[in-house]
Amino acid sequence: MNNSSTILLVDDDHRFRVLARETFEEEGVHVIEAENGPQALTIIERSVPDLILLDIRMPQMDGFEVCSRIRLMPEAKNTPVIMLTNFGDLASIHKAFDVGGTDYIIKPVIWPWPILSHRVRFFLEAQQQKTDTQLHQNRLSQIEKATEIGYWQWNCETGAFDYNQQWAQILDISPESTILYDQDFLKRIHLNDILTFQELTDKVMAKGESFSMLLRIKQGEELNGGDDFIWVEATCAVLEWDEQRQQARQLCGTHKQIIRPESTYGPLDNERKIARALIQERDIYQLVFSTLNDALIILDSQNQILSMNDRAETLFRVEPKTASGLNIQHLIPDIKLDTSDNAAAEGVINASEIEHFSGRTADGKTMTVSCEINRFKMNEMLWTSVLVINNN
Repeated sequence: MNNSSTILLVDDDHRFRVLARETFEEEGVHVIEAENGPQALTIIERSVPDLILLDIRMPQMDGFEVCSRIRLMPEAKNTPVIMLTNFGDLASIHKAFDVGGTDYIIKPVIWPWPILSHRVRFFLEAQQQKTDTQLHQNRLSQIEKATEIGYWQWNCETGAFDYNQQWAQILDISPESTILYDQDFLKRIHLNDILTFQELTDKVMAKGESFSMLLRIKQGEELNGGDDFIWVEATCAVLEWDEQRQQARQLCGTHKQIIRPESTYGPLDNERKIARALIQERDIYQLVFSTLNDALIILDSQNQILSMNDRAETLFRVEPKTASGLNIQHLIPDIKLDTSDNAAAEGVINASEIEHFSGRTADGKTMTVSCEINRFKMNEMLWTSVLVINNN
C-alpha cells in the first residue's frame, strides 16, 4: 500500500477498530478512527481520507445514512467506501450499493484480515491511479491554456467528435455545442483549404501518417454566410490504429490561432504553405494531382518548384521532396519565364504558345520538351504552371 495513504475507520466496535488499526499500520497506512456516523462526517469535512471503512450497524446514524451524506460532499463524493456488516442479507447488499458504497464485506466471527487487506490495497491503488490521471489531465489543461492550443478527436467508426475548451474558444462556440465531423467540422474549413485538408486526412487514416498545415476556419455558431474566417496552424494524427483492418480507428488534431500567415512567415515561405489551396480557385488542383496525362509543374513567384504531378516526377526522374524548392532551370535550363510584377490584375496574366526547350532529368539525361507556360495571379500572389506537352 501507499505509505502516504489514509484510511478512515468508522465502527462502534472498539475491539474491531484496534485490530484493524494494528493490521493497516503494520503496512504503513495511516488510520483515523470514528466510533459513530456524526463523528465520521465531521472528520471528513476537515480532511477527506483516501478510503473509508464504514460499518453499517451503528447507533445514532447507520452506515447507509452516513454513506448517503458522504456522497453529497463535493470533495468526498468519489472516495471509495467499503461497507462492513455482520449480516449478509441480499437487501442490505443492494442498499449498500444504492447509497453509493464502492464495495461490501461481511464480517464473520473470525475475521479474515488478509481478505480485507487485499481489498483495501486494491482500492487505494486504484484511487491513486485515478488521482494521478486527474493531475495529469489538469497539467495538460494548464499547458493547453498557456499555449492556446485547441484539441479535437474524432472516432471514425462511431462519428463521435470531442474537443477541449480551448478549441471551442478558438472557434468562438459554446463548449457544449454538438459537433459532427462531416456536417460541422469540415464545413467550417475554407473552400480553398478543404481539398488539401481532406487529402492529407485520408493519408492519415489509410497510412497512419501525420501532417501539419495552415488553414482558414470559420468562427461562430452559424455556418452559413459571413466571412469570419481565422488562420490556424492545424495538425492531425492517429489516436488509435486498427491493426486488423490497417486503418485509423480514431484521429486527433490541434488548432492554434495565428495572425495572417503573411505576418507570421516570410512571403515565400507562406506562399509554399498555402499555394495548393490557392490553385483550387482556378480548378487547377484536380488537374495537377489526378486527371492530367501530361507532366505539369507549378512554380512559385521566384520560379522555384512548388509541386508537380506524378507524370512530371516520372519524366524528370525526380522525387517530390528533392524537387521542391529547386529552380525550374535545374530541369529545363533554357526555359524562358515571364517577369510580370505584382501590379498585374488578378487572374491569368499571360499564356504562352507551345515552345521547345532542352530538358534534363535528375540523373543527367537530356531531352527536348515542348512546354506551354501560363502565368497567374491570385490573392496577390504570382505563380506559374509549366505544362510539358511532349518530350523526345
